[in-house]
Amino acid sequence: MIKLKKIGIILIICLLMTGCWDKTELKEVGIVTAMGVDLEDDGQITMSVLMVIPLGSEVQQSTTWYGKSKGKTLMDASKNIRKHTSKKPEWYHSKLVLIGEKLARKDMYKVLDYLSRNQQIRYSNNIIVCEGRADEALSAPADLETSLASEIGGLIENTSDYTKAYVEKLKDFLQSMDSETVGSVCGRLRYSQDREITFSSNRETIMKLNDEKDYKYIALEGTSVFKGMKLAGFLNDLETSGFLFITGKAKGGGIPVKVEEDQYVFLDHSKPDSKIEINMEDNKIQANIKVELDTLIVETTEELRLKDKKFIKEIEEMAAKEVRERMEASMKKAKELNSDIFGISEQIHKTYPKVWKEIKDDWDKIFKEIPIEYEVKVKIKGFNLIGDRIKQVK
Repeated sequence: MIKLKKIGIILIICLLMTGCWDKTELKEVGIVTAMGVDLEDDGQITMSVLMVIPLGSEVQQSTTWYGKSKGKTLMDASKNIRKHTSKKPEWYHSKLVLIGEKLARKDMYKVLDYLSRNQQIRYSNNIIVCEGRADEALSAPADLETSLASEIGGLIENTSDYTKAYVEKLKDFLQSMDSETVGSVCGRLRYSQDREITFSSNRETIMKLNDEKDYKYIALEGTSVFKGMKLAGFLNDLETSGFLFITGKAKGGGIPVKVEEDQYVFLDHSKPDSKIEINMEDNKIQANIKVELDTLIVETTEELRLKDKKFIKEIEEMAAKEVRERMEASMKKAKELNSDIFGISEQIHKTYPKVWKEIKDDWDKIFKEIPIEYEVKVKIKGFNLIGDRIKQVK
């Protein structure tokens, strides 16, 4: 027995000394930071990737590599990318999945099946629909960051500051897709060619080297709306703001309030307290949306009566009107796209389960016609100013 134990110990030591049989050296891999997916006219799928070569590898030139390949399926396309690179793509650190508009409008099932089954792709990826082609957007140069993936990541972080764009994580997007009645949303990326923008000196150099051609720039703006597995359309920036107020997903942002001709007050707001209530009157369903918002006055364009309580009350009412109009615009667009992105159906199910059982098969028609009441309260909590205003120099 003692002899067998010694043999076992020796075998364990030998295994430890040999290391992992499938170990991949650092110099052999490329870390995928972003991927794009497009649908071709012949039905094939194009996958594009941004891949970073890790520090410590033998590569001396640019550490960001862009490549793409076609395939009959996404897995087929991902395997075909190996034809173009000597590095083995690793997907564990990918943070962005960019979907071309054509594919999103056709059917997202194949994409979501691949993303949910691939063990290397994490559910923390941001998922965004690109107006146009994803591969063209991923080929746009970065301005302020070392790679486009980092630049888009920065844009995503900034969405909480202006509340006019929304980006969903892959995990939450997959969960919303499981619902038969609740619509799904994800990010919306726009790119275009325009010289009337700011850009870094690096881009200026690139443009000069390319005969002063216009170069593409990217922007996160609005929201992509899905009906089932297909892209139904987009919310613009103000409609997106309304969506975020209704759902309580706004983390912060600002509201410019026109108080007089050419005079504005800018309010910074915190995360809203939002609630959707369902009422039954005369056997008819009505949804009441209530939003409460705490704000600070952070800017005025003219001398205003900021110490006048009546005037402050007027500003609060005007701000509430602005928020309500954004919410109404968002609801109107969602009804046009016939996608219940607010989860009104879930609230009916929770509040009146028997009623929901009777109407769920006709929800698409009912959602378009259901009356909505809005109750918005804005409270100004203080002034982020020196006194009530800065004295104007005559």
